[in-house]
Amino acid sequence: MPIIVRARVKGQKNLVRHGEAEIEGEQVVLTEAFLSASTLEIEDTDDGFLLLRYDKDGAFAGDTWHLTVEEAKEQAAFEFELDKDGWVPSQP
Repeated sequence: MPIIVRARVKGQKNLVRHGEAEIEGEQVVLTEAFLSASTLEIEDTDDGFLLLRYDKDGAFAGDTWHLTVEEAKEQAAFEFELDKDGWVPSQP
């Protein structure tokens, strides 16, 4: 599916953690934390939008699903301080 917009992360607000986890009993246990995101992308899917996070080396650093682009951008604003250019259209 196409990436519709991208943004550079200026700073982390450290309000959430992304990583791989397992369920142990009734607890969710983080087994591997992803590195901090430096680039964000919003991808259009058949049933909503993915907010994708990538670290400084371009490695995957987590994702979240959202019903609308606006919700994905709100989540990004909750988690990160964005570069002054904000969201820019993706180049094909």
